[in-house]
Amino acid sequence: MGKIAILVGIGIAVAFVMWWKAPDRKGRVTAQKISIQELHALAHQEGLPIQHFEDESLVFTAQEEVKK
Repeated sequence: MGKIAILVGIGIAVAFVMWWKAPDRKGRVTAQKISIQELHALAHQEGLPIQHFEDESLVFTAQEEVKK
């Protein structure tokens, strides 16, 4: 029983050292930046609801009567 515990302990220690020395852990880990164009392409805007409205920029209201 004691030999098994020693072997398990050595195995855990070796695994930890190998994980610690892995090349992907060295250096500073930074996230890659995504461009605005890529964000726009990933948005899937075809599923968004569309709200239609009329152009009322040239709608004139009746003028009020001028009281004398």
